[in-house]
Amino acid sequence: MSGRGKGDPSSDKGGKSEKSDKDGKDKGCWKGFWGENCTEPCPPTCIDHHCNPENGSCVWGCDSTNCMNKICYTNTGACFEGCVLGRAGQYCNKYNLAYNQTANIFPVGQSNAGLSVDGLISTCIIFSSTSTSSYLQVEFESLSAITTVHIVFGRDKTTADDEHAVYCSNTTDKWNGGTLLYSGLHLDTDIITFSVCKYLTYVPPTLSGKNLVELCEIEIGGCPYRRYGDKCEHVCSENCLGQGQCDLISGNCLSGCSDGWVGEKCDEVSNPGYSQTMPDRVVIASDSSYALPSYDEAVGNMYEDVNYRTPRATKGTQ
Repeated sequence: MSGRGKGDPSSDKGGKSEKSDKDGKDKGCWKGFWGENCTEPCPPTCIDHHCNPENGSCVWGCDSTNCMNKICYTNTGACFEGCVLGRAGQYCNKYNLAYNQTANIFPVGQSNAGLSVDGLISTCIIFSSTSTSSYLQVEFESLSAITTVHIVFGRDKTTADDEHAVYCSNTTDKWNGGTLLYSGLHLDTDIITFSVCKYLTYVPPTLSGKNLVELCEIEIGGCPYRRYGDKCEHVCSENCLGQGQCDLISGNCLSGCSDGWVGEKCDEVSNPGYSQTMPDRVVIASDSSYALPSYDEAVGNMYEDVNYRTPRATKGTQ
């Protein structure tokens, strides 16, 4: 059986409780946060962002809109049976860049790599005998900004727990020279990152004996480069600095605005009289008859301007 997220639905215990200080007085957290110092955000699926200040469980239940079979459990807010097609992450709150994209497994022939990106955690691939050259690679349609990687492993068959790795790269063959996003134990929670690349590569541990890795789905949350929105339906402003990238949720420019533009999305002209077609400096041709004033002339004009007074108006002229 494959699964996702922390906890077990059979032990799902929601409900509201308060933290208490050493004097026994109730002590809670601001709405949307929990933990010892109230710095942990509530799961994004918690209804109205209310969660238990002690354990983060959803007080009023969880929103299962994007969960497969409409099943989420309140103690973590995670979607236990996977996401509806096209969504990613343990909360299924991300656009899935990997869904139905090109996937390849190396060496070729071990398993059907397409099962890892079909959106279903019930269809899995098996790594049974691997070497240092074994890996699974997902290719995006275009350069993409990645914020989340969620890999769903088969719980019953995966026996190799260590040395799993995930890379982000722009080439198919030099992936190990790209950005290392994760290395360590296999996880059932999201890997949080912010990387821009064309390929994502999963590298299983070197297997021997009866050790297996069953990978049921690889979900990659993010958007194609310079797009944002719940379904990546919007385009970032062309006035964003930092090669035009913006926040994937709000669309706000991450690195400021180009000259002449302001606002969170850099979509407001900074000076109403500013023209994008106006030159930013004046160039005087070498053969121009225009001559700059001398120092004495400039100083004289300055004093003349200071001492100049407008004659007082006389009666009958107002």
